[in-house]
Amino acid sequence: MTKNLLITLLSVGGAALVTTGALTIPPAIGRSNYQKGRAAEAEGNLEQAFEYYQSAAKRHNVDALFMLGEIYAGDTATWAQAVACYEEAHQGGKVEATVPLAKAYLFGQGVVSQEDIEKYRNSIFSLPTW
Repeated sequence: MTKNLLITLLSVGGAALVTTGALTIPPAIGRSNYQKGRAAEAEGNLEQAFEYYQSAAKRHNVDALFMLGEIYAGDTATWAQAVACYEEAHQGGKVEATVPLAKAYLFGQGVVSQEDIEKYRNSIFSLPTW
């Protein structure tokens, strides 16, 4: 996510009042590359889809991070990469990343340390309830 300056103009009694603040917006190019990756995947061009997902993930696109996690989780040799992608997607608000991340930590797949396992076991209880 990138931080951009949000400027608000308010009219107060005929005078303009300017306020500033931080606005977090997803980078458009990350979203665009994610969508291109989905299209390439639908066409069966998995290598191109993977490249687009990687490009979007570099811009912290949580959907692309989740998709990369799914790709990496397909091979036990790349589980650590899958966990890293799921973790960033989860922290970015991608709810769908929570279950595979929790399973990884529960079963010790791609986990760095016992401290990480405890951290995510505890975080499960901090999820919002609807």
